[in-house]
Amino acid sequence: MAVDTSQGVISHIQADFADGRDSQYLPAMTEKVEGRIKANELCMTELLADGGYSNG
Repeated sequence: MAVDTSQGVISHIQADFADGRDSQYLPAMTEKVEGRIKANELCMTELLADGGYSNG
């Protein structure tokens, strides 16, 4: 899930298989969010990600 931290607005939802690390899926998710932000003439200044949240 991608959330605008300043406003608390969900900007992207994505479900992936649990066969890899979260860091494997972050680049593709980031590209989708960046594309949506640019299409709406907004700018993304920072990317924050949790560290190892779903690791067993």
